[in-house]
Amino acid sequence: MSIVGAPVAQAIPREIVGAISAIFTGGAGPSGQYIDSAMEAAGLDSAAYTGNKAVRVRDGLSARPPQRGWTMLDELVHVLRDHGYFDPRPLPGDMVRLQSAIGMFGGRLTDGGHMTWGTSVGDAIGQPMEGRPTVSAPRMTLTIPEAAPPPPLAQPADPTIPSHERLLWLLERVPQSFSALVQRRRQGHTALTLADEYDLQDATETALRLLYDDIRPEERNPSYAGRSSTQDFLLYEVKTMVEIKVTRPGRGNVAIRDEIIIDSEIYRAHPDVERMVFVVYDIAATIRNPSGFEQALSTPIDGYARDTLVVPWPYPVAPGT
Repeated sequence: MSIVGAPVAQAIPREIVGAISAIFTGGAGPSGQYIDSAMEAAGLDSAAYTGNKAVRVRDGLSARPPQRGWTMLDELVHVLRDHGYFDPRPLPGDMVRLQSAIGMFGGRLTDGGHMTWGTSVGDAIGQPMEGRPTVSAPRMTLTIPEAAPPPPLAQPADPTIPSHERLLWLLERVPQSFSALVQRRRQGHTALTLADEYDLQDATETALRLLYDDIRPEERNPSYAGRSSTQDFLLYEVKTMVEIKVTRPGRGNVAIRDEIIIDSEIYRAHPDVERMVFVVYDIAATIRNPSGFEQALSTPIDGYARDTLVVPWPYPVAPGT
């Protein structure tokens, strides 16, 4: 396997970073000592990277200069292949996601765990076939090629994973996207009402299903501090939990802040959650200083990324809401 031809002068795309980090989530993937070895091979100080396995992988792949991250990626794929994670595919969903992510940026990762860049797999190592042994290509020295052209845009049929920025953009636009149904219905049709948390959950799920296939709503979480919580949406493809909050009179900064703090502790213990997104739809306009509220509750918690959005409500609110 070789990564000659990979755009090592550029940072590893977040789609690839997220895909291989997911393989090391929780108890999955090889042990932490192999992450240490991959970091050392890339010239990184493994002791300087803390957190769980997925966080350490993600931070190491994002190291500077970018060529260190690419070298670490090369080493991690070697480890996964050499320890049997491609055959008989004990983590099939995660491996398919990694193959798709690498394919989006001009690389190839075969079912046998061989990764190549800028050349056909057949030319580099021979395409693995059923009943035919897989032959490993020798490792090659990592070289920095001349500036590579940007990767081609994904075709409609390509398996793509929306970026995290696209998810945040979508969540912020949920109220506006329903304006035709809430305010401007055709003659003779009653306008819809989006007035409470359940209405917003339904509206948000409708929007999310435009981007994601595997959405798991209302997953019950373990009890924490005598309180159990309901996870609104687990986006399994991107290991992201989306929690919807809605304000009402008397329910503003303090109450919702405390809920987000407690929910953060709950969700970071979930084996399928790497990132948390809390969306506060401010129906009652009770959030004071939204920018400060977002900033205070968008800091990572024990290495788990967290984003909080406060979205203003553009429609009149029914009395008593």
